[in-house]
Amino acid sequence: MKLSEYQKDAFLAWMYAERYVNDGSPSGFTHYGSVDPEYCPGGNEGSFGLPVYAMGREEVTAIGNPSAMWQDLGIHDAGGSVPFPIHPAVLLDLKNHEALRRNEAVKVVGAIPTASVRTVAVRNNDGASFWKLHFPRTIGRFVRDLPLYKWLASIDTSREIVELLSSAPKCMAVLPVIGGVFLEGGAGIAGFGAIQRSAIPYPEKQGAAFMIPCFSLWSKDRTRNGDATMLRQLISKYDYTALQAIESFVGPILRSYRYLAVECGMIPEYNAQNVLFEIQPDSGLIRVVHRDMCDVFKDSAARPLARKRVHPLATYHTTGDGDYGDLFARRSFAYDFKLSQYVLDPMVNEIADCCGHVVGELKEDVKRMAHDIVAWPADYFESSCTGYCYPRKGDVGRNSYEVLEVVDYR
Repeated sequence: MKLSEYQKDAFLAWMYAERYVNDGSPSGFTHYGSVDPEYCPGGNEGSFGLPVYAMGREEVTAIGNPSAMWQDLGIHDAGGSVPFPIHPAVLLDLKNHEALRRNEAVKVVGAIPTASVRTVAVRNNDGASFWKLHFPRTIGRFVRDLPLYKWLASIDTSREIVELLSSAPKCMAVLPVIGGVFLEGGAGIAGFGAIQRSAIPYPEKQGAAFMIPCFSLWSKDRTRNGDATMLRQLISKYDYTALQAIESFVGPILRSYRYLAVECGMIPEYNAQNVLFEIQPDSGLIRVVHRDMCDVFKDSAARPLARKRVHPLATYHTTGDGDYGDLFARRSFAYDFKLSQYVLDPMVNEIADCCGHVVGELKEDVKRMAHDIVAWPADYFESSCTGYCYPRKGDVGRNSYEVLEVVDYR
């Protein structure tokens, strides 16, 4: 993919990168699961038809403005009802729910699959937004359903992080949740929801900028394999040395990660899919943009006293209160495994190769940078050399941690 594609249509270029400039997860499970080819991001179709149901306000729980949701979907407000998009791949699994039998899809809109498969982009003349959809089938290693506890956790965590951004480093932003709908279970079908996410980073910034998924920085274009990686093109465009590239791309990640983990008592999952880079074309100024906050953990032990509040509706993904006993394992999992192996390793390798730098020496530079920027509290990890990961197999969870052989970036 050529960086110049962003000059034509920045959003479509972002979607192309989502779909075709992606080498897949280091877990090896990227292409594992039950997803029909027409709904896969790497397929040939530009979009697929997404059915949208008009639900009575008494039938669903909704947050946000239903009229704005209809508008974002490119549909006129259907008589004061609430829009409920359902992924067509699982529609047959859900068709016996009473509410779906009572209502019909009022329209089928064009949806662009993103890298996560079940999150789709909908674009019309008024702009674009993303919808994270209920998908009670396996994608990668996990079933991607959206029951109430995950729905609530996503909304609550997004809201809290948006609040925290007023004091956050300027290099940090999010794609916030702006709407959501939830349907209670019925006819033997468990309750499920859908979540609407903004396509505009918050806080909003003035001026042109473009978005590159983190994994697209070092991945090869699946359809045009001869193009240089996006990271190489950016290094060439801004004439970066290896250390300048590290400061530009790794520095904002570490600063935003530290803010959430150390100052706010949250454990972000900064994997290559959840992190985007917003780049201002003239200056090269970068913000790290976090999306899909369902897997952010609330770290009760690290929370400042002012934020030690109860989350009665969103206790999902909380640690530090003795529940799972995985406080140190989860902290290390997020930093030493997800961030370090899924983001920092491939980024450092690509920068080193592009700039003719020795990989091991550049890793040491990043380690020193992390030490200076993050300044981990002495009791944050179990020990200075103990780390945790998940094994490379399906059906893993908080009881599946394994010890990491190497901890590279502390």
